Amino acid sequence: MSSVAGILVIGGLASYGIARLEEITRWGTVIYAFLVAGIMVPPTTVIVRVFLFLQQLHLLNALAGVILCYLGAYLPIPVLLMTGFFKSVPRELFDSMEIDGCGPIRTFLNIVVPLSRPVISTVVILLSV
Repeated sequence: MSSVAGILVIGGLASYGIARLEEITRWGTVIYAFLVAGIMVPPTTVIVRVFLFLQQLHLLNALAGVILCYLGAYLPIPVLLMTGFFKSVPRELFDSMEIDGCGPIRTFLNIVVPLSRPVISTVVILLSV
């Protein structure tokens, strides 16, 4: 359950940043493509490297090692789903929060998180099964 919470937090913040960055520069598209390309990598191709990496960090028989593996393996899924959702949020909502004096984190917590409850529940269902 802690891995799902970590994936939601990191994936949500990354997706919000990518969706907002794509409006400004093309680097958002590059970062998005790099993260979503992780879906195409089969786990069997990286299993030896992950094992050696966890062995060097002394996390082979630890819960933190499993959480790190889950974060790396399942992070592209919420980035793919949430970025598409965050792009559909009207720009005027962000502009109005900016006029009211809210920063990016407060905008994320007050506007984006309540609006994204459906996609958050979808990600939780997909990652929990």
